Amino acid sequence: MREVDSGIHPDAVLVYPPNEDIIRKTGIAYTSIPLGIAYLAAFLEASGLTVGVFDCDVEPLKPGELARKIAELRPLVVGISVASPGIRYSRELISELRGRGVSSGIGDASYGNIWKIAVGGPHATADGQSTGLLGADVCFRGEADQEFTSYCKALATGKATPEGVISCDEPTNLDALPYPARHLFNQRRYKYTSVIASRGCPFDCMFCGSSRTHYRKRNHEGLRGEIESLLAAHPKSIDFSDDVFTLDRQHAWAVAEMMREARVPWACTTRADLIDGELINHLARCGCNYMSFGLETGSQKIRYMIGKNISDDHYIAAFRWCRDAGIRTRAYAMVGLPGERGEDIEKTFDFVRALNPDDVMYSPTVIYPGTRLMEYAVEKKLIPHDVWTRYMLGTTDLPVFVPGGLTAGKVRSLCFEESKRFYLTPTGILRRMREAQTLEDVLDTILASAAYVMEPLLKRAP
Repeated sequence: MREVDSGIHPDAVLVYPPNEDIIRKTGIAYTSIPLGIAYLAAFLEASGLTVGVFDCDVEPLKPGELARKIAELRPLVVGISVASPGIRYSRELISELRGRGVSSGIGDASYGNIWKIAVGGPHATADGQSTGLLGADVCFRGEADQEFTSYCKALATGKATPEGVISCDEPTNLDALPYPARHLFNQRRYKYTSVIASRGCPFDCMFCGSSRTHYRKRNHEGLRGEIESLLAAHPKSIDFSDDVFTLDRQHAWAVAEMMREARVPWACTTRADLIDGELINHLARCGCNYMSFGLETGSQKIRYMIGKNISDDHYIAAFRWCRDAGIRTRAYAMVGLPGERGEDIEKTFDFVRALNPDDVMYSPTVIYPGTRLMEYAVEKKLIPHDVWTRYMLGTTDLPVFVPGGLTAGKVRSLCFEESKRFYLTPTGILRRMREAQTLEDVLDTILASAAYVMEPLLKRAP
């Protein structure tokens, strides 16, 4: 957050809680501005309201510390974007804001009765049970750009505001949205500049909270205007944060043409069955230098079982096309899926090595609310139906799917050890050093290597 003069009281303060289970991508967490609250802030400012933001992923603050900072600003409303791994922090922050926390020093008489606390975001949308226990005045479910703005305007003008749950209409015209309020963030703290060219993913992956959401794409001219507005800040690279960048091939082709005119390196994430050699070569000619794919598992049988209906051959071809075109690649894979055995996990590691990506990200399979995996795990009595409430209250760990014969600790250890095997080699370190474009990239490589070396020592420390 940019420093806000404590003598200026914004109408709204928006908070992005820290991810409490940060998955190591390449040694440290790579960050970009949280577009969700950046869009909310833009809507609020367009309505004449003043806004402050806190991104706790890059500005680590304990709940009591953040509560005191917010208290100094005295906003009308505090809006918290709740992702599932951040729900525990969100509850502690709300408790501190209400004056019930152990370290806030904020009394209800001074602050608690004049603030409204609102929550939204993916967890608030998916799990009403735990969200209802957070202690907020109101919960927004869905994409709340317009509804949250109306709520804040009502507060600012002294009108009555609803409490409880507000269901939000999905914005169908993305071109009516203002550009994200990036100026509210200290952009030097972020590695990438994120942009979305579309929202939604129509596929039905068992583990994903974004599955079966309505796909909407932006008008090319509106997107061009946003990209041109970013060029004045000389971004190092632009990361398209779409769930599936090439879902609409013609749209992706045209967006790439825009990026060729912008002359800025860029990256995207897509599916291996939605590209071909011609498209990859076009994206590369237009400046795409990095592409990420979720392959999830090296077992094609299990991949199909969890709804990721993409063959091994599609991945083999996709990574080959990218390598031939000079596009660097990242493979996302999960450890601990329904039906997996130890040999399936080894098959995943072998398959990723054979694909020869430039980066990997192995992660335990988190059981997110609202997913088919959550329904399956509850039905099979592998987890209680209120597991996220228990996690929020601190009585259980982050719920991950654990195949028979393994433990959650073993799953995490397998992810860590295979990541270390991939990165902590002379070849891996030299490759990253060779590809480093800035001193920050060099330091990141050093920190990543140190993290892999030191973590086992830290675990053994008394």
